[in-house]
Amino acid sequence: MADRGRPGQPSPIELLDAPARALELPVHEATMLLARIGALEAVLRARLGAIGTEEPQPQPVAASDRLLTADEAARRLAMSKRWLYANASTLPFARRVSRRSVRFSERELEHWQLRRKA
Repeated sequence: MADRGRPGQPSPIELLDAPARALELPVHEATMLLARIGALEAVLRARLGAIGTEEPQPQPVAASDRLLTADEAARRLAMSKRWLYANASTLPFARRVSRRSVRFSERELEHWQLRRKA
């Protein structure tokens, strides 16, 4: 099947917009299109299956916020850097900036401390 469709037959783009138009295709065209769609589906499923194995995206930080290093955050919390890293996945103020780097939101850390004191 040509990418633009043959005269009187829907193009692949038209089929995406109106799938019922596939009934207008000759059987051999429908068979070839189905094989191509199957290959595309396999690639898309593989792509979606890779989600979660990619490097994490940095989390947004407000302009008025500052990201603290582990040393700075540990001093403010009176905790060790080892404790911070071990608990980063559960701390609401931890921000993963790359696969191997974590920073700590100054503003969120302060809010977390206030909530814990209350």
